[in-house]
Amino acid sequence: MHACRLKVSDNQIFAKSQMVYLIREARHVGLALGLDSVRYYAIDVDIRNLSVYIILKSQGLFGLTKDLNWLYSISEPYIIRNMPAKHFLVVSRRGAIGVGQFKELSWHKKERENILKAVGIKCEYCEPVEAGEYRGGLQDCGRQRTR
Repeated sequence: MHACRLKVSDNQIFAKSQMVYLIREARHVGLALGLDSVRYYAIDVDIRNLSVYIILKSQGLFGLTKDLNWLYSISEPYIIRNMPAKHFLVVSRRGAIGVGQFKELSWHKKERENILKAVGIKCEYCEPVEAGEYRGGLQDCGRQRTR
């Protein structure tokens, strides 16, 4: 099995509008999208607004975003920042809140496991990879660059 990075469209605005349309219409046939992101705001606002449920894991040092800060009125910030990996909060579009715990599944990806190798996917890059320009490393800090 081979995987290849595909370009959806040269027009990213059109591609985004098509994705939003797909998500909105997919509900009518029972299709749902699960989207995983480390940062809440990394997901476009149009996609976030279509979310029926948001699952929150431990938020760490940076805590909740301003849109979700109201959760601190229900739970202490240190609890949300330091939840064990198996615990989560779930918030529904209508404001219902839940607390849950994931059970470890035997087939779940382990940390540092090469999932592509485990399932037999070999990546090939269809676009040439461009070498980046060397701009110096940490050891070059403070030195004058000469050309």
